[in-house]
Amino acid sequence: MNPTICVLGTGWAAEQTAARLKAETIDVLRIAPTADPSAATADAEPGVIPAYLAAIQADPGRFTIHCRSAGSSAVYEAQAIVIAEQAQRVSRCAGYGLSGGGHVLALADVIRESRLLPDDKTVVFLLGLAGESQPVVTREVLDLACRYAGRGRAYLLIGNLKVAGQGLEALVQDCRTAGVVPIKFTQTHPVIRQTDTGVVFEFTDEQIGEPFTILADRVVVDESFKPAAALQGIAGLLRLETDAEGFVQADNVHRLPVLTNRSRVFVAGPGRGALATEQVLADAANVALEVQQLIRETSAAAAVSAAIQPGHCVRCLTCYRVCPYGAIRLKARPEVLPEACQRCGICAAECPSKAITLADVADAVILDRIEAFRRETDSMQAPFIVVFGCERSAGLCRDAAGELGLPLPQRMCFIEVPCAGRISLDFMLGAFNRNAQGVLILSCHEGNCHSGQGNLHAKRRTAYLKEMLATIGMKPDRLHARTLAANMPVEFAAVCREFEATIHSLMLS
Repeated sequence: MNPTICVLGTGWAAEQTAARLKAETIDVLRIAPTADPSAATADAEPGVIPAYLAAIQADPGRFTIHCRSAGSSAVYEAQAIVIAEQAQRVSRCAGYGLSGGGHVLALADVIRESRLLPDDKTVVFLLGLAGESQPVVTREVLDLACRYAGRGRAYLLIGNLKVAGQGLEALVQDCRTAGVVPIKFTQTHPVIRQTDTGVVFEFTDEQIGEPFTILADRVVVDESFKPAAALQGIAGLLRLETDAEGFVQADNVHRLPVLTNRSRVFVAGPGRGALATEQVLADAANVALEVQQLIRETSAAAAVSAAIQPGHCVRCLTCYRVCPYGAIRLKARPEVLPEACQRCGICAAECPSKAITLADVADAVILDRIEAFRRETDSMQAPFIVVFGCERSAGLCRDAAGELGLPLPQRMCFIEVPCAGRISLDFMLGAFNRNAQGVLILSCHEGNCHSGQGNLHAKRRTAYLKEMLATIGMKPDRLHARTLAANMPVEFAAVCREFEATIHSLMLS
């Protein structure tokens, strides 16, 4: 049986995403969120429910969505949510000291009505002088300038121009060929004066050092994008990570292209940033693929998730605060949502009352493995080293190092964990208590952690314990932390051998 997928959003991106899901015979519930309950009235279009989202409750395998509109309320259920909100365009007129209207035109207006640019006029296109340009806006400005160059005089005043988008470099060359005059500003900015007869630009050309003046009949001002008004509320209700501008989906490579930090919550199109048309369509297709995968996995056995022991929980809510996946539900006491838990183990490592377990990497399981390894290797003369490593980086490096035949420390006990965030102080101290001469912590590079913060937790705990070791008279260098990516097996082997050499030196000193 197909799940019901709730598409939250207004505009073309939501429409395309819903259409793609329906094409896969998936049941779709479309809600157009509003920031004000009184603004939610009749349907803007057939099949779309305009509503204020009062609450979204995560339950095992489903979301319960509480909506309010003018004079009424309703509750809907969905097995997954797709955020496909449109972004808002923001004119940069103020950044240039200009007032919109008359000779000064907004980019979006010119795109809608090309007649706003009469033939045989001098038109200045502004791009990236009042803030960093976005690829979508860059394409729009370049395309307009290129097309107008055959009808009049076109100048392109450029600041920080990004041409990383597909085909943008070629479009820059097309502008030059069409007759657009590009003027680049790196150290200076033009002086801009808005008059009754046009807009005056005075500047010194940075290439040749000569002064120039342009009297523009029309000025097309570039724009930036900001999140839709309702997006912040949606992100808050679902406890979603956002980027610096407020778009859903933080800067984490593991979220691309359409994933969020919440299981069964996806984001498509402008909900995650300013995207070109082809990118929005690709997002819609990727959401459909993710939902199809969700359908296939619905009947599969659930993976081992964290579990909270009611008799030990003191309801301090530490787990609720630190869970990066929003997998903790608050009832009489906190509960783990198994479908949302990603097994990072941060909650288990941070819980002050030891009330959270993750069965396959429980304290007793890990420490017993270390003790068994110690006994098996007692006859070896090499330093006894315990290495804790994330399965997504160090674990893959270890496997690849073995396949490549790279030499590793002879007496190294490697403990693979779901995320470095699971490496608790108890793990580190337990290793030392079982006579480990050195403990090495290997986590993902900063910004490359699946949980977004597991490596930071591991780094913080390591630094704290090193200080404690020094306080009690142990050599702090017996504990060390490094970061690795999954494609660094050579570096993994080198780091482990270097640490072994360090421990060997400490044993002799």
